[in-house]
Amino acid sequence: MDINIIYLLLLMISGASVASYICCAVERDKSLTFDRSKCNFCSKDLSIKELLPIISFLTLKGKCKCLKKKIPYKYLYFEIFLTLLLPLYYFVSIQLNPYAKSIEVLSIVLLAYLFYLDWEKMVIDMRVLLLLFLLTLLKYFIVGLSYTEFFLNHSTALFLGFIFLFIISFLYKQVKNVEGMGSGDPYLAGVLGFILGINLILPVIVFGSILGICYHFFSMRKKAFNLQKKVPFGSFLILSAIIINILNILLLPNFTFTF
Repeated sequence: MDINIIYLLLLMISGASVASYICCAVERDKSLTFDRSKCNFCSKDLSIKELLPIISFLTLKGKCKCLKKKIPYKYLYFEIFLTLLLPLYYFVSIQLNPYAKSIEVLSIVLLAYLFYLDWEKMVIDMRVLLLLFLLTLLKYFIVGLSYTEFFLNHSTALFLGFIFLFIISFLYKQVKNVEGMGSGDPYLAGVLGFILGINLILPVIVFGSILGICYHFFSMRKKAFNLQKKVPFGSFLILSAIIINILNILLLPNFTFTF
């Protein structure tokens, strides 16, 4: 596989920039914003140097330029995550069609937005989920997915992902009389199933649950942790889907589901 270095760098720069924008949009409670970025502490407009993803954090040593207050590391981590993820996902993709690859990269951006939104606000944006679903439909049309594969694999996985979490949420509410998960999580699982297929949706749910449980118990060790605090399960579902899908592409490229 030939790798275009220029294109690789463009993807990395795009990943860092998009991650920075997502952080800004989510924390301003806007899905789309063109306002000038401001310092969270002194509300001053940020200079061009301060707007550079990753680089600005490192040059400022993780502190606000004006008041020298610490900038949360979550911004740096998220920017690095998407900087590496976009080119990785593009070049390990099994889709040879460049249009399909571009759709997959855009889908990763949307999933990254949903990840950060759920992590910060405990919300799943249904509009973004719908867009993700429509983009996946377009990708299947472009690659010429067969009707059998569409209905027996991806459509079935959509149903299984949704109904599995919906039943768990319903039963938990009946037993505990409280919501066991967010109302958007079953829909997210359904769309992830539609994207990944029947092979991967149940492993994604299981691994995402393990990640969520580990996060819960790790957080319990912190003094400030509130046992009633909710876990952003949607974020862990998305992280699980990304990890398992990449591993599946790299390790099991020819694995298919059979009845």
